[in-house]
Amino acid sequence: MAREVIARLFGAAIGLVLAAIFGCALATILGVAIAVAVSSADGYTPSALLPLLVGAFGVGALKGAFAGGPVALLAGLPIHVVLVSTRMNRFWVYALVGALLATLTSVIAVLIEKQTISPALVTFDALAGMVAGLLFYLFQRGR
Repeated sequence: MAREVIARLFGAAIGLVLAAIFGCALATILGVAIAVAVSSADGYTPSALLPLLVGAFGVGALKGAFAGGPVALLAGLPIHVVLVSTRMNRFWVYALVGALLATLTSVIAVLIEKQTISPALVTFDALAGMVAGLLFYLFQRGR
């Protein structure tokens, strides 16, 4: 019984970190694609878009690994346990919790660095958290 619980928690921890990495990477790709679409007059051609998106994926994955991963483990794992035990494990709850955790983390990081809070950055981080929460929900459905 104890081994099964530990195995489930370990699987959830791995799923949380992977969701943070890929959620932030996908949100970064989406942000870059939107920025290119808005500023298409700057000379971006479809052939130049692929390397830009690949680079965005890498940058987003690194941000997800170093900023989102620790938060996902420290805060996301206990929240997941509470959500499962209270049977509130719906997709929209995971999306909302991911967005709230990412927004809170973003605001705290900006305040620690003593910089001004950028609404675009906070919105982007909320989107990344929402995508990560949805990805984690999808990872957990298969278990």
